[in-house]
Amino acid sequence: MLSNRLQAIAKLVPYNSIVADIGTDHGYLPIALVKNQQVTKAYAMDINEGPLMKARENIRSYGLDGQVIALKSPGLEDLPEDVSVVVIAGMGGVLISNILETSKEKLRNIETLILSPHLDIPHVRRTVHELGFMIAEEYMVIDQEKYYTLLKCKQGNERYSMLEYEYGKKLMEAGSDTFLAYLETEKSKLEKVMNRLKTIDAKSTIGRGKVLKDKYDTIVEIRRHHETK
Repeated sequence: MLSNRLQAIAKLVPYNSIVADIGTDHGYLPIALVKNQQVTKAYAMDINEGPLMKARENIRSYGLDGQVIALKSPGLEDLPEDVSVVVIAGMGGVLISNILETSKEKLRNIETLILSPHLDIPHVRRTVHELGFMIAEEYMVIDQEKYYTLLKCKQGNERYSMLEYEYGKKLMEAGSDTFLAYLETEKSKLEKVMNRLKTIDAKSTIGRGKVLKDKYDTIVEIRRHHETK
């Protein structure tokens, strides 16, 4: 029932917790967590009634009424007080950050945030730090030939360097095969853009070319660091 990405997210959810899945869509993640007895209760939350109707159908089909509860809510606005773990996945990083920032008071009793933005990941890393969370774990997975970053955040204070915000401190430290493959993909994309810019004789491209070259050199250095280990 769960995609590779959702399976990886599920593994990050603490056992015997109460979880809220924000933007739940059809409720597959909370259903799986309760069905596998990983959590004691789960809330499938979404701002749209359409996905919630489908989630309710799925909850009933698995006989999980009362254990998985579908709730209509804009972000964390109507988050139940007994929730200890919040999952937000499948959205852009700016939207995830906005959801967290507009409900700061709701985060006081949250022990764990599990986030999987598909865009603007450095922005999310900065946001969780500003909100008083530290990134305890960070992983990268492949699902349908796309790379996804997963962050497991706990209450605490820390700050990153600019490089760590850009690429993820935990990802750089671990240097997993998936992360290194992602860097190689990004390097290839940068090479194509830089080669294209070389064919354009315009002063306006000089600044952009330098930014791209700096990013390219950084990726090469990160990969070289792990290749020489």
